[in-house]
Amino acid sequence: MELYVALGGSHEQLETAIAKKAKKESDAPRRIDLVIGDLMMEMATISHIHDIDVMQAAHNVLDSGVRETTSA
Repeated sequence: MELYVALGGSHEQLETAIAKKAKKESDAPRRIDLVIGDLMMEMATISHIHDIDVMQAAHNVLDSGVRETTSA
């Protein structure tokens, strides 16, 4: 949800999109590997569009968390 809003979407738009998707889907959830694969493709696309290195972004977050933990 935070990523959706960071990309310019609103909470209201997100709620509407979720409600529409829920109406279309069957009761059986998709396989987790397919869901993760789709997420990774979407992350790669967003990263490419915004010229962001995904691995560097992950390292930055991890480093930030480590610094917060060690400084407390």
